[in-house]
Amino acid sequence: MEAALHRRPARPGGVRRDAGDRAGAADQLPELRSRAILADAEEIIATPELLRAYGAVFGPDGEATLVLLAPGADDGALVGRLRATFDAAGLTDEDLPDMLLLTKTVSYWDLAALARRAAGRLSAHAEEPPLDALPYYDAESVSSLASSP
Repeated sequence: MEAALHRRPARPGGVRRDAGDRAGAADQLPELRSRAILADAEEIIATPELLRAYGAVFGPDGEATLVLLAPGADDGALVGRLRATFDAAGLTDEDLPDMLLLTKTVSYWDLAALARRAAGRLSAHAEEPPLDALPYYDAESVSSLASSP
């Protein structure tokens, strides 16, 4: 089944939602910008300073997509909580970086495929496999992503 990715009109940044049920999570990411950065949606909600720091590096025209992982979550409720996080981070609709919200439940292998496609993780802490091999960037180090390949 084809995934439908929704983007708010007339603005390059913002949250898009996956609505499909394709075989692999990595296949659901056709509209990523040149770099994909993974993040746990719940951690971003709990830590708005991560999003604030990321938004300062990658604004709406930045060449990165922040992939917010929230397997099994209700995307409607989560988008509402994310909007409150945008406000807490001091980001207006015009300031938001490009983001993709993935709420489909993913297997370990799908997660590994996402990790292979990503340039890093936005997080305040280290991670378990398979994401542990990705470099992670916190609010203080996220600016170094701008100069990484």
